[in-house]
Amino acid sequence: MWGLEEAGGIPAVLNEIRNLLDLDVLTINGKTLKENIAGARNLNPDVIFPREKPLRPEGGIAVLRGSLAPGGAVIKQSAVSEKMMVHTGPARVFESEEPAREAVLANQIKPGEVVVIRYEGRKAAPACGKCSV
Repeated sequence: MWGLEEAGGIPAVLNEIRNLLDLDVLTINGKTLKENIAGARNLNPDVIFPREKPLRPEGGIAVLRGSLAPGGAVIKQSAVSEKMMVHTGPARVFESEEPAREAVLANQIKPGEVVVIRYEGRKAAPACGKCSV
């Protein structure tokens, strides 16, 4: 979040997508969105990617489907290294975070294995209000 703020913050993000927005809408401060983002600049295109050069052409999140996620799963693609976008090989599947954490701490995860934690996140674990999904 610090990097986002230094790059120009939410006003810079909104300025990058201004042609998708209704700039005449009034905001909570009584000004229009256009007035609020006037002069906003993207100071770091390595943090706030311009629309012409996105980090991922298909968007920031992806819905995964397959044998490990028959009901679907959501992944934040920017948090996954490029070399991990495709995996063929063993996967360790855990039904919740606790057994996965125990396996990691007990050094039971072997190099090359993928760890999948099912049934976590806001919908599956409502008490996890600030969990990343």
